[in-house]
Amino acid sequence: MVKQAYYLDYTITLAQEIHTKGKLIYVVQIQNKKTLKQIRICNEEMEVIHEFKL
Repeated sequence: MVKQAYYLDYTITLAQEIHTKGKLIYVVQIQNKKTLKQIRICNEEMEVIHEFKL
């Protein structure tokens, strides 16, 4: 689901599956040495919702 081509140097550290209003949403946290990102995936669309510098 998380497009590995975009995030080759990141590791998935957390994944949540959320069921709401008939939708299935995934919130995935990925991290590398410099950055932590939270990504929302819904309807095959991927969006960075938070980004933190480490």
